[in-house]
Amino acid sequence: MSREAITWIVLGVTAILISGGCVSSEHFYKEVSLSRGAAYRQWKSRKERQEQSRPAISGTLSVKDCLKLSLVHNKVLQRNNVRRQYWFRDSKHQSW
Repeated sequence: MSREAITWIVLGVTAILISGGCVSSEHFYKEVSLSRGAAYRQWKSRKERQEQSRPAISGTLSVKDCLKLSLVHNKVLQRNNVRRQYWFRDSKHQSW
């Protein structure tokens, strides 16, 4: 193939890509905006559901009730409580 033929092929492919395959920046920004809006609505809905599922506390709580409530709704405290239980269980079986 001659150099001139390759040049025309490259120009033709470039023209096809420019005319049909490329997305305009306006279209791109519109899609990004729609996607961000949908993601925000999903996040907001999830947050509202989480807030609705939390118990509403009214009045005074005893220390015991406070600890129960905290352990039920706090994952970090639950994990630490399990670790503490295993540690105490294992330490009872060790002989010094």
